[in-house]
Formats: sequence, C-alpha cells, structure tokens
Amino acid sequence: MVCFNLIRHGKTQWNLEKRLQGEADIPLAPEGRLQVASWCPALDQVPLELILSSPMVRARATAEILGQHLGLPVEISELLREQAFGQWQGQRIDDIRQASPGMVEFQESLGWDFCPPGGEPRHGVLARALAALEAAANQYKDHRILVVTHNGVLRSLAYHALGRGFLPGEKRVIRDGHLHRFSWDHGLVLSKLNAVNLNPGDRRRVSA
Repeated sequence: MVCFNLIRHGKTQWNLEKRLQGEADIPLAPEGRLQVASWCPALDQVPLELILSSPMVRARATAEILGQHLGLPVEISELLREQAFGQWQGQRIDDIRQASPGMVEFQESLGWDFCPPGGEPRHGVLARALAALEAAANQYKDHRILVVTHNGVLRSLAYHALGRGFLPGEKRVIRDGHLHRFSWDHGLVLSKLNAVNLNPGDRRRVSA
C-alpha cells in the first residue's frame, strides 16, 4: 500500500491577486518561496521517500525547494497539472460574476460537470489525478510519497473520496497550508484531511 501526502504549491502573484491561474505557468512569488521554506520543519517530521509533482512551474519549484531540504528525489507527473480555466484564466471570480451575471452560479450548480468556457470539466481533472496516483502506486509500492499539486486537483480527490457532489453550499473542508493524507489500496482511500499543519507559528497538529 502506498501513502500519499498531498499539499498545494506555494503562493504566486496571481494567488495574491485572487486570479484564476489554470494552465498559466505562473512562478512562485517571493512570498511563496519563503512560505514553502517555512514548511520544512513540519515536513521533517513526516516519513517520506519521494516527491511527485505537477509539471507546472509553481508546483515544480515548490517540490524542488522541499526536495533539496529533505534530500528527496523529485518526479514529475503531467497528470497532476491544474484544471484548465479557458476563457476565465487570469480573471477574478468576482469580475466574472459582474461581467457575466449568472454564469458562475450556473457552472457551480453543475457539480462535477463544472467547466469554464473553453476549459476542462472537474470530472476530467479527477480522472487524470486518479490515474496519476494509480500509476505512482504501481511503480512505487509501499512508498510514502509527497505529492505537490494544485487546489483543483486536491479538491477533486478529496470530494471524490468523501462522496461529495461538488455543489454550492457544501462545507469547506480543506485548510490552506496543510498536508492531506491518502492511500492507494486497489483504489483511492482518504486517511485524513488537514493531517499536518505546515504553517509556522500555528503548528497545532491534527493527528498524523
């Protein structure tokens, strides 16, 4: 059985500006690089043997910073990239709501079929993310792997494991700056969301 420890990449300038990044290859902001470095003490306490990363520069840089500190190799999976946001890429959700009243709400009502104009549906994100983890589980049996990916991928895997419809009104369950633990045993198994708090100065650990 393989243990997957999933985290989101560090912050970019577009994160700070609340813009949808999607397939835009935005680098880590200086604040993001400092943020990632600050996670190292918490990750020192997590048994790990490999880092698996999205190919996008913000995730890859996060993985490289952590890999250098932890002394771990970094592998890349194209399947872990962020959801494509099509025409919404680079925009803020509030701006889209104002420019196209009702469009965001309509898409959100579709749950797993949510798909920005010209973008990628959520069920497509889930399918490739599951494929990435299954491939890693088959290749690295009994390993403990840190996976560096994106918000859309994390949410898709977590909501799938929880049996959620990805619908408006569902309670937020993923905390920023936390590690989320899954395993693969003939399929994806959720061990614990928010299992390790990576934020310095707020290291109240949820059970590992």
